[in-house]
Amino acid sequence: MKTRMAIWGMMLLLTGCGFHLRGDGMDTSALSALPPVYLQSGNPQGGVMVELQRQGQMRGAHFTTDSTQAEMALNIGAENFERRVLSVGRTGKVSEFALHYSVGFSVLDKEGKELMADSLKLVRDYKFDETQVLGKEAEEDQLRKDMLRDAAQQIIRRLRAVSAK
Repeated sequence: MKTRMAIWGMMLLLTGCGFHLRGDGMDTSALSALPPVYLQSGNPQGGVMVELQRQGQMRGAHFTTDSTQAEMALNIGAENFERRVLSVGRTGKVSEFALHYSVGFSVLDKEGKELMADSLKLVRDYKFDETQVLGKEAEEDQLRKDMLRDAAQQIIRRLRAVSAK
């Protein structure tokens, strides 16, 4: 009984001080306040393009494929995944990989004037065990998805910053 009261007391103290879990940092109301954005890419089925559209649908952003409806244009450049050997064990076999992802992008206003040009570079490390090849392939796929989600969120945050100016 005393432990329950202590737990309830701690919960009340934490909520009273304004504590809350961080979440992913994407405020839905701020994202829906973005003006309509035209998405264009040399590869419309590219990973970050698909993830941007998914994030937009989830959070109420208005991404469009019709340039006449847009206030800004987001041009997604070349994106590249690269797997590099990070370390080798004493038997000469790979024991760690580094997964590198890079993407370039630019934001243009309605008149075609460049508001921002930038690129993202993300790196994730993971251990490799040749006895668990299938599990490590699944881990690499999950890391790729997480990197694309992270890149899309960073691009959206930069879009919000540019549109607020």
